[in-house]
Amino acid sequence: MERVIKLIQQDRFSEALVCLWVLASDSVTLNQWEQTRRKDHFEQDVAAIYRQLASPSSALPEMIQQPLALMQALDKLLFERHVKRAAHTVFVENEKQFYLLRACLDCRPALANQLNNPASWLRHHRVVPAITSTGKEVKMQRCEGSENDVFLSLAKDNQNLRVWIGHFTDGADVVWDKTSSPAGNWRTLSVKPFEARLAALLAQMHIAQQAQAHIVLFPEFTIDPGMRQELAAWLVNNSWPELIYVMPGSFHEDCGAGKFFNVAHVLAADGEILFAHRKLKLAGTLNVSEYVEVGKAIQAVQTPLGLLTVLICKDFLDKEYSVDNLLQEVPVNWVFVPSFGNQSTLDGHQSRARELAITTTGAHCAVANTANSFDAKKDEVGRHFPGFAHVGGAKFSNHIADQGGLVEFPVKLATTVAQEKPSRGSRPPLTIVK
Repeated sequence: MERVIKLIQQDRFSEALVCLWVLASDSVTLNQWEQTRRKDHFEQDVAAIYRQLASPSSALPEMIQQPLALMQALDKLLFERHVKRAAHTVFVENEKQFYLLRACLDCRPALANQLNNPASWLRHHRVVPAITSTGKEVKMQRCEGSENDVFLSLAKDNQNLRVWIGHFTDGADVVWDKTSSPAGNWRTLSVKPFEARLAALLAQMHIAQQAQAHIVLFPEFTIDPGMRQELAAWLVNNSWPELIYVMPGSFHEDCGAGKFFNVAHVLAADGEILFAHRKLKLAGTLNVSEYVEVGKAIQAVQTPLGLLTVLICKDFLDKEYSVDNLLQEVPVNWVFVPSFGNQSTLDGHQSRARELAITTTGAHCAVANTANSFDAKKDEVGRHFPGFAHVGGAKFSNHIADQGGLVEFPVKLATTVAQEKPSRGSRPPLTIVK
């Protein structure tokens, strides 16, 4: 606690809050704090410390006797001072880097009262590691430009976020390369017939446009790079004021130096690629799997409606620790998932979506799935397995039809969203505060 005292004395309240959160991340320490807090006087303790922080006095030693009350007082003070931090600013504690973010959505019903969880003691902020416990980099960025303006409009009026979850029944399918891997693994080449899929893609875009969707999501391995270019051209020539993002699934692509990844791009309303996610957990078994490199980072976007990310299929549903714990360490409010699989895949997605929605972070989830044509079981051939949406806090998923469908996510703000409009430009350098 000596560092906390020093930071408070220097009016470095943001760093003091991160430092307290890191200390509370030790379960033994947090248990001691929770067991010794003055439960019947906790709110009074928070209020007293808040007054001392707002008007510095000599009572600092008394503050650290109630570290959880101090944490909540700092949380409240920073929120009421409207402290804004750029996405590229990180704080260093114990030689590890952390982001301090403002909480936007009220969708964490279980977490808000969860014992021995440091996040339960923060009402207005979230602390996110810049590197997860398994070494995944968290690439944080701010939503900017017209995308930010639409998010701000939704936040201001408490409008629903409308998501079109796409699905195809046009008979087109992915073409595989099963010969270039020395181990017999596979890589996607294209989707054929090209014309049939492109026509179906643009038809769905038109329907989604008529429905005034804010985000459009398509399944894994359904839109190849050539089709994505045609989609970008279509966006340039079609005005769509409500549109924030188009997520055209994912595909195997050469990302330079002959290294292939399974990549999910995110496009703006003008067709520009805003960011891309490289798959973290490959599909397959020891006998046969995807023939691509493995990604090492999760993309996280700060929006006026909370933290948003895109994950590909097994990144979301797999129980291997490096991805199973990912969205608890990086507590996003929105996760969008392009997927390729059959009933067992959908079951896994629904299990994870429900877990996030009601027991951990309260995240909103959207999954766009297409049937696995590579190794489908006999009784699954001919079935389509379209995706679903799961609203944060809800017990059940909303499934879409074979032709795709629109899902509306309610927006329940936890805080007043700052009416700021960052200008679009080059990505700023990382700022590290020690």
